[in-house]
Amino acid sequence: MTSYFIAKVNNFAALQKCIADGKWACKKRVIPPHPNEILKKSFQSGRVLIIYSVINNHGWHGIAEMKSLPSVRADTQEDGGEGNHYENASDHEWHYFDVEWLVNFLEFGEQCVSFALTEDITCCEHGNIISVNKSRNWQKIDSSAGQVICELIQNQFKWLCSKQQEKLEKQQEKLQDSFYKTNDTTISTVDMWERIVGKVEAELGKVVLACPFGSQRYAQSYSFLLHVCVLI
Repeated sequence: MTSYFIAKVNNFAALQKCIADGKWACKKRVIPPHPNEILKKSFQSGRVLIIYSVINNHGWHGIAEMKSLPSVRADTQEDGGEGNHYENASDHEWHYFDVEWLVNFLEFGEQCVSFALTEDITCCEHGNIISVNKSRNWQKIDSSAGQVICELIQNQFKWLCSKQQEKLEKQQEKLQDSFYKTNDTTISTVDMWERIVGKVEAELGKVVLACPFGSQRYAQSYSFLLHVCVLI
């Protein structure tokens, strides 16, 4: 069984940190049940997927799977996963767990799945039916609602990747073909230069002298030019 939870994120910095280190945190509430207890129960009975939304950005920014039980850890002198400062918090106020990101839009900036696509999807909060767009942090939603949102996120990611690939292909089409190209990553530098000189001789004539020139900076990055003297 798969459970779906909504995670409200204070800012993109917190989201990026979570994507980078694979850690998230939940804070105890004033009134139980506490998020760590709800997450623990769901994790012990099946798979837990967390759908992330950055506050005030009106959309869904990715999906991560919970990979460990929430637990208190000693180093509590930094910002928590929810982006709140808890320097003076009690040792048991924050609970951390590992996550594995399934989909995120980090490489596409702040693009996401718009709330406009999910405004008709509902969830139940304290007996009231509300839009998932208005769900609170650590709101558990129905599997049907969770599946729809996850599918929208996955489709958006695939679309963004396809547009990115199309853009790269168009850029490649505008570039002139290289004089010498090879996909052989095992070739030595000596063999590479022998092949280049051989190509020059085949197309232009006998090579008398061949040497690289340019600044040291360019030479170190292998972006230097080949200066050749051809005997015609």
